[in-house]
Amino acid sequence: MPSIGQGRFAGERLYYRWWQPDGPSRGHVVLSHGFAEHSGRYGHVASALADAGLWVWAADHRGHGQSEGARADIESVWAAADDLGSFVGTVRDQVPGGPLFLVGHSMGGLIATAFAEQHQDQLTGLALSGPLLHVAPEVLALAELEEIPDLGLADAVSSDPAVVQAYKDDPLVYLGPPPRGFLESVGQVEEVRAQLGKLTLPLLIMHGSADLLVSPQALKDVVAAVSSNDLTARLWPGLWHEIFNEPRRDDVLAFLTGWITERIS
Repeated sequence: MPSIGQGRFAGERLYYRWWQPDGPSRGHVVLSHGFAEHSGRYGHVASALADAGLWVWAADHRGHGQSEGARADIESVWAAADDLGSFVGTVRDQVPGGPLFLVGHSMGGLIATAFAEQHQDQLTGLALSGPLLHVAPEVLALAELEEIPDLGLADAVSSDPAVVQAYKDDPLVYLGPPPRGFLESVGQVEEVRAQLGKLTLPLLIMHGSADLLVSPQALKDVVAAVSSNDLTARLWPGLWHEIFNEPRRDDVLAFLTGWITERIS
């Protein structure tokens, strides 16, 4: 079992957790979670990676979980990417050496991509799960409405009813209409997509083919745009948005772990 710890950074405003493997560390993984959720939902992901000798670190984005800020509002993709850079620096201050991989899911994949486009020299590899890199026009239009409706996003995170219920029962998960500030941040997706060609580092992108929240077109767009010579794309048939929380989660986590460990010299 990994050792578990927590801390704060960015002037104590932001919260993070870590899972240290039982034995020598082969490298480090930073997790970037999705919209409305928090780092505590990734304990099973961290355990799978820790079992492979990887030290896992995960922060709550601003406005999420136990971090400060207006609920579920990251303010902007660039502000969140700066936070992620501060967190990567915090990790490196504590453990200067070893390979470092960045894993981003959904909104966290968008933030991770924005960070990597500017700082890929700090990373050994980037892995994306259902990244928010494709947005329908009708979603962007929601920010213009006087009253934003509740889109019922919780019911679409996973095909596993137990996962959905746990999501709804979690006091650190935001339930309700997307904040206007978040929707305005989503409007910056095109700016991030425009710089995908900068990415040359090892890259894994995975997506569920039955994702109801982010179109699998995101996977195709990333594959077509990036410049990496080490690119792995995996479309998981029938899986919903949270591929780490689907009935085939063990297969997905084994694939992710294998991809990372294969790139550690």
